[in-house]
Amino acid sequence: MAALKLKTALLLLVSFTGLGGALKFENDMRTPALGDSYLPVLLEEPILPGHGSHNGAISLLQQSEGGPAASRPDAGNMMTYFNAYVDLWGVAKFQKRKAKEVFVLHIPKTGSSFYYSVWTSACPRLPKAFIFSMRSVWDSPNHKGPDVCDTHIYPDVCDHFPYHAEYKGNAIGLFRDPKKRLISEYLWGRKETMDGYDIGGGADKPLLVEAMKMKKAGILYYAQAARGFQTRMLLAETRERVSDYVLTDEDVKQAINIVKNDFAFAGITDDWLVTIFRYHAFVGGLPLYSEFDNVRNSAYSHAEYLEAEKELDDAGWEDPYDGPLYDAIVSLVKEDSRKHFQKPCQELHNQANHSSLNALCKAMIDRGYIDPLS
Repeated sequence: MAALKLKTALLLLVSFTGLGGALKFENDMRTPALGDSYLPVLLEEPILPGHGSHNGAISLLQQSEGGPAASRPDAGNMMTYFNAYVDLWGVAKFQKRKAKEVFVLHIPKTGSSFYYSVWTSACPRLPKAFIFSMRSVWDSPNHKGPDVCDTHIYPDVCDHFPYHAEYKGNAIGLFRDPKKRLISEYLWGRKETMDGYDIGGGADKPLLVEAMKMKKAGILYYAQAARGFQTRMLLAETRERVSDYVLTDEDVKQAINIVKNDFAFAGITDDWLVTIFRYHAFVGGLPLYSEFDNVRNSAYSHAEYLEAEKELDDAGWEDPYDGPLYDAIVSLVKEDSRKHFQKPCQELHNQANHSSLNALCKAMIDRGYIDPLS
């Protein structure tokens, strides 16, 4: 029990002092005490297959249709996973990746919250007050310079710019199940329009603006027009070309090859837990609690999600471009997970004389990211 408390205390100390060295903990209206309001709210449907809860979020270990409290993961379970990663970290000794620059492919509705992870790894001396600012997801820390950042982040704002070959080898990004991404963006656009906000601008917004003008079948129009959007974000090179980029089957193969050969890291929005821990296996260090926050949760209900999903299913909608792309990326992610976690998980299992299973290793086995241990 004492060892567990010591490990927990060490984890909290590392998490709140940053990845690059000891920083004085700054008051940010949150405390590291378990069970308080610091508990993270996760992204829409990030981990388990299925749908969102009351506010579009899902709890860490089980789906729920409850109120706000149901969208928060249990503190004990979160610490179980953090402690499990500490054990893996000790065995695998994940090394920090050093890069002068990184390009973040930010496809709409795949997780603005991922910028928290990018910032903590690229800018290890970034003040925590900046990280915890709800508005800071739009404010790049680049302007703080080398005193704070070891890596320059492109683009300079949290915006939606397509991939370009000049970023080969330094590109990172998240991808999402095509149907979930589409529903999330459509319902976001509908809510913003109803509230009187202008949703114009951005790589995909012209299509969404047209869909919002329709009283009926708006989602079906957008679903057809936005097919292959994630694929186009990999190929169009300029934002002006994304909306009207005409795709072929060969383009899908090219997009898959870009992710496979040009990207330094690719993650899956639909499994936020594994994605964040995988990212830190890639860049080194431990994640912060804030990396499990959802800073831009789309405001739609579970019923609205189901209604939109039914409309698409009844119409037989499929995405012939993003569907194969997403499946290929999931396969690449599983291959990468086995590369980083299979051996350390087996080693920990051997150290425990096969009597217990590391919680994070179990989660990855259950989700098919690594093979069962012998």
